[in-house]
Amino acid sequence: MIKYLKKNGNFALYLILFCVIAYLATLGYRGLISPDETRYAEIPREMLLTGDWITPKMNDLVFFEKPIFAYWLSAVNMLIFGVNAFAARLGSALMTLIATCGVWFFVKKTFKNDFLSVLSAAIFASMGIVFGIGTFVVLDAQFSGFMTLGMIFFYMLYKSKGKMDFFTYSVLCGLSFGCAFLTKGFVIFILAGGAATLFLLWEKEYKKIFTLPWLPFFVMLLVAVPWSLAMLKADAGFWHHFIIEEHIGRFLSKFRENSNDASNKHEEPFWFFIPVVLIGILPWGIHLWTIIKGVAKKDFSDSRIRFLICWFGVVVVFFSLSSGKLPTYILPCFAPLAMLVGYWLNKSLNENNIKTFNIVNKILLVLFSIAAVAATVYTGTVLTNFCPTIYGKGELFKYPMIILVFALCVTFLYLCVKNSDVHEKLKYFFIAFAVIFMVANLAAPNKFLYNKAQGQFILENAQEIPEDATVIAYSNMIFAVNYYLERKDIGIYARMGNFGYALNRDQKLKEKRFYSVEKLEKLIADKSRTKKIVLFRSIKEKRLDSKLPKGYIKMIRTGDLTMAIY
Repeated sequence: MIKYLKKNGNFALYLILFCVIAYLATLGYRGLISPDETRYAEIPREMLLTGDWITPKMNDLVFFEKPIFAYWLSAVNMLIFGVNAFAARLGSALMTLIATCGVWFFVKKTFKNDFLSVLSAAIFASMGIVFGIGTFVVLDAQFSGFMTLGMIFFYMLYKSKGKMDFFTYSVLCGLSFGCAFLTKGFVIFILAGGAATLFLLWEKEYKKIFTLPWLPFFVMLLVAVPWSLAMLKADAGFWHHFIIEEHIGRFLSKFRENSNDASNKHEEPFWFFIPVVLIGILPWGIHLWTIIKGVAKKDFSDSRIRFLICWFGVVVVFFSLSSGKLPTYILPCFAPLAMLVGYWLNKSLNENNIKTFNIVNKILLVLFSIAAVAATVYTGTVLTNFCPTIYGKGELFKYPMIILVFALCVTFLYLCVKNSDVHEKLKYFFIAFAVIFMVANLAAPNKFLYNKAQGQFILENAQEIPEDATVIAYSNMIFAVNYYLERKDIGIYARMGNFGYALNRDQKLKEKRFYSVEKLEKLIADKSRTKKIVLFRSIKEKRLDSKLPKGYIKMIRTGDLTMAIY
């Protein structure tokens, strides 16, 4: 290991340090963001509370949008570290870091280039979209991590020479794809199967289309079938809903018709993912022209490049064809893209295409220098009470932190420009932006996150809620109310949202748990009522009168967050 670190000029050491600080050390600093993070944190919390490790539930109602594996991972983390933001996000971070190791492994084993393997891993881990999703509680990071491992092991299986390698990589490939299936379902068959088939067709290895998949597929079944059968026994409605609505319907944008939430269709144009990719690869995309200069016609006869292109292309094209689109969907395309970017960027600079690279870095150097001066001046005006502060009293340490970050960016960009060694230039460019990601979770002002990180508001006002009160919440706060009040009996107000399937299949349950606007108003007006009603909802000031039922005896508001007691 020491030899390896020395050989790579400590680049690997910097990468490890970056991953530990950026992905782990500050993971639990900010509160969970609603609705996504609180939703995916609440399901494993209830799993621990009820002891039911088979059926995903949220607010004590079945939640059949995704399979179970990511919830298992979060529940285990909560068992170890407690029910908190760090444990909830740890699954995403760990799978992103495992995918980073996978990128390093693939490049090292196939390209036989130590520096390029570290560079590719560094590019992947420091892509903006990878970092953003990898430190956030959604299932895409886990799915992408498993798919990345599965695709890498598939290529190693394709290139295997002996029986032992063939067996080992087949098992590892099947295990990875099995876990991917248990994370997001049948889409892994289309993405991995489509990419592998297209690659083998390009390679003219037609027989291997039929001979390579069988052992990995068998192992995949061994991983996926036990829970699948247990879920079928626990609730036969899961697979029908999951296949018809969450796969076919989602692809055709006809899903969630019973949810009262048309916005969940996420309908976007075909080209939607083009800017997502271009923005997602930042900061490395800044050097797109230098990367393009490294592309050569002969590269497309290289099986490694072909494999990465097929992997990247199938993911982007498939989700572009889908009517429902979110930026997180194409996360699995960024591992192959990172390896292609690393290969072509390194190749381009080694072929003396340094002039454009240096010009861009000089522009960045000027911009960050201006930002450092501006941050210093602004901090001075805040400390002298000349300008209002964007940070609260407990956040004043962030001012010098940001000045230091800008100063470090300037320093490392300067070293990048002045150094003539290609490896050193790329290392310093990585470090210049790594320091930004290392403090990203700390830098955002708390007041800007308040309306989304709803836990502080809920906990501050929890003592106002009588023990026997009927607690009701609108869909933009219900998951946070579940999670922070540690309750699974919250009434659902105005629209069913994610609870549409569970409520519409059981009318008695719907009558008990769902409160339409009219039903709640009638309950509030009922003079024989003995229990207080507490309603949580996030409402803009200008819409408060029309969106909050009248008759409350007390209303508490901070920002858009509202708690009304009736």
